[in-house]
This record gives sequence, C-alpha cells and structure tokens, in this order.
Amino acid sequence: MKVRFHLGAGDNYKHWQIRNTTTNSIEYYDPRKVQLSLKNCTLKNITKTAEKVFLEQKRDVCGWIQCENVDISYDFIKPFGRRLLYDPRISPYWQFEGSPDNIDKMSFKYLFTFGNHIFVATTFLFGTVENRRHDK
Repeated sequence: MKVRFHLGAGDNYKHWQIRNTTTNSIEYYDPRKVQLSLKNCTLKNITKTAEKVFLEQKRDVCGWIQCENVDISYDFIKPFGRRLLYDPRISPYWQFEGSPDNIDKMSFKYLFTFGNHIFVATTFLFGTVENRRHDK
C-alpha cells in the first residue's frame, strides 16, 4: 500500500490517497471523516523531485508512506506520539516535528493520522471487523 496526502485539483483535493500496489487501485478518504492506522511502514521520498520542489516551490508527487496494510476508522482518537512532517516546499525530506534531521527511509511498526497529520503510534489502533482494511 502507498499512502499520501493528495494535493491534485479536483474532488479529492486534500484527501488521503491509498494506492493498492498489487491491483493499482486507488481510493480517497476525507481526513475530516476518517482516521487511518498504518502497519509496517517506511517513509519514501524521491529526493531529486523533492529538491526541485524545494528550490522551485512547485508541487509534484515525491513522498509517500509504503505500508503493509491500512485500517480505516470513522471513530477518532486524539493524537499522541511524535508527529511526522513532509512538505518538500519547506524541507525536501521527511522529518520529526521539531527536528531538522532527515528521516527518509525510516521504518515504523505503526503510524496513524489525525486530520492531515501523521503520528507514530506504539500499537495498532484499529483492526476490528467493522473497520475497512486494505492489505498490500
């Protein structure tokens, strides 16, 4: 699965995009209505493209989260843990909030979203039958 925040014009502007890498199918979710829980994740970045975005201040797809599966919940939990940041117009790589360090390619057991933000979690948050699950 590839998860990223979609900034392309249209109905899905500012929605979470989930791409199934096996079937290449794509689904979009409004971050005001759902919370995502991601398992076995790696932060991905196309460095050359991100550096170009940083220098020219023009949007382009260059970062995402590669993960084993994504659970979607319509019930929200409050954010906790370390927040991850990715905005190549500000910095051309993934970072922890409050840190200048490059964390591209870093892996995490669990991540979760709250609105358009991403946080590191210590346990998988959802996984109940009524939640929608996306495997690879």
